[in-house]
Amino acid sequence: MRLSPRWLMPLLMAGMFLLMFGAARQNSATVDETNYLGVGYTFWNGAPFRLLVDHPPLIAWLASAPVAGKDLQMSEQARGLWEGRLSCSWTRPWSGPILSIRDFVPPGCQPIRQVFVPPHDMLIEWQTTTTYPIHNWYLWPAAEGQLFGKLFVFGSGNDGERMMLAGRTVMIILTLLAGLVAGGWAWRLGGATAAVLAVTLWSFNIIALAYGSLILTDVGATLALPAAIWAFAEYMHQPTRTRAVALGLAVATAVLMKFSAVLLGPIFVVLTAFYYWRNKPSFKLSQLQTLCFAGLSGYGLILLMYWPNLTPPPPLAEPMAQVLQVPDWFQTVRGVLVPGDFFKGLALAVGHASGGHEAYLAGEWRETGWWYYFPVAYLLKTPLPLIGLTGIGLILVIRQRKSISFAQAVPWIAGGIYLLFAVLSSINIGVRHLLPMYVLLAVGTAQQLAQAGRRLQLTAWILCTWLAIEAVVAYPHYIPYFNQLTGGTANGYRYLLDSNYDWGQDAKRLKAFLTERGIEHIYLDYFGTQTEIEHLHIRNTRVNAEQAKQIKQGWLVVSASQLMRPEWKWLCESRPPTTRVANTLFVYRLPDASGIASSNGAR
Repeated sequence: MRLSPRWLMPLLMAGMFLLMFGAARQNSATVDETNYLGVGYTFWNGAPFRLLVDHPPLIAWLASAPVAGKDLQMSEQARGLWEGRLSCSWTRPWSGPILSIRDFVPPGCQPIRQVFVPPHDMLIEWQTTTTYPIHNWYLWPAAEGQLFGKLFVFGSGNDGERMMLAGRTVMIILTLLAGLVAGGWAWRLGGATAAVLAVTLWSFNIIALAYGSLILTDVGATLALPAAIWAFAEYMHQPTRTRAVALGLAVATAVLMKFSAVLLGPIFVVLTAFYYWRNKPSFKLSQLQTLCFAGLSGYGLILLMYWPNLTPPPPLAEPMAQVLQVPDWFQTVRGVLVPGDFFKGLALAVGHASGGHEAYLAGEWRETGWWYYFPVAYLLKTPLPLIGLTGIGLILVIRQRKSISFAQAVPWIAGGIYLLFAVLSSINIGVRHLLPMYVLLAVGTAQQLAQAGRRLQLTAWILCTWLAIEAVVAYPHYIPYFNQLTGGTANGYRYLLDSNYDWGQDAKRLKAFLTERGIEHIYLDYFGTQTEIEHLHIRNTRVNAEQAKQIKQGWLVVSASQLMRPEWKWLCESRPPTTRVANTLFVYRLPDASGIASSNGAR
């Protein structure tokens, strides 16, 4: 009996849900998740967007919705950060190196004590009668938001694991909706077979399984950005007022999910040029009128999300603008930037992108990245059958380049432009940034394969079966997954780190390992959420590479993202690890005289 696509697609989505939900339950909090979950809770309680101004608020709102109405506990440190009585000892300018916060405190505000929270981050309590001592709207309290989330979720006596799972479940739903967008769009282009293929490519894509269950702005962009591109294609096909409003709402939603969705601008420009070049339609003034409806509906949604904080940015003295590296254009048009928090977030995102971020590639560390970083990450992190399927689809598109319709070309052109901007970016910290591109490629590939001959379709289904097997075998360790080009997951840390491999997801697995071995204390250099380490009651002493040299006896655990730094080279060259926990945590018994060291060395 042949299953109807109406049944097959829900079954594929159900399988994807089970794989992601199981991984979400087992994975510990990664580096950024508590930030969105914790700060989102304050949004539901009427707090301004100060603690998360460098990201749009929608993901934080959605992720924290399951805990919004709960009377959760808040430690004094967390409450002090929320209310502004505590601040970090430094702040980030809009671009450039960090600055001391003492330079921005108004007269009369004096620090009365210092508080240290794991792993020894310094907080300063201010003696002041105001709700927030630093009355400068242009300050960027990036560290305060990160610390608040960690302290609120895992350092306030709440059930942090349950809170995390609730927020992650919302992200899983968004990831499933992205699959439905891919399936619906593919059905529109190539019928039921294309829809099933698109959903299959998405459901067993290990990149989607890895990050689709984490509380990240990338998840929101993965749903909203392809949906906006599809809405644009539908509008170009029939530019009605209704489709214009849908387009405006889709674009605004994408930008409210993640500021990088401003890439829709150049994508739409190129798609428009291709449409007029291919179809040569006559221009009608009514299209400009419908685009006005698109702009108004999108802007209206942004105003609604930032309500009631709809004031423009306040004036700023030129000396302070130079210190904080506030761009000139922002000050020039300040009066019309409403809502101010939205445009501040956009400017911070642009400044961060231009300034770069420390990244690792095949033994080398850089601040400004490599132009080939994302192509390499795609080739090493994407399952080989998915690369093969996408390659077949691309070859078919190239062969049909003279006859392909605008609608069929849209996902390929948009995916190519997205990859181009990723190549140009100096922020090289994770293949997760390509997630929207995977949706677009799934749609384009499925449409092409659905119209191919029987032999190619049979090949496609064989590769889909291989892809499904890869996903099941890799469960639940999706984040550190590497394909066979690197020799598998165990060797992946040699090529890429950070969110590509070791993002702090294995704290609970470390706890289970220590309990099983009866190890009561460890020395630790951990790349992850230290407050969860404390929450799990893992007795530990934080050490850096230099301090670890002084250890005479005991167990040393080093995260892969730390171990590959130059300062740990002495350890990598002196001994192999005794064992590894979930590939990402390297465990050393010091002194290593047991003779049980594994052959799975660090380098």
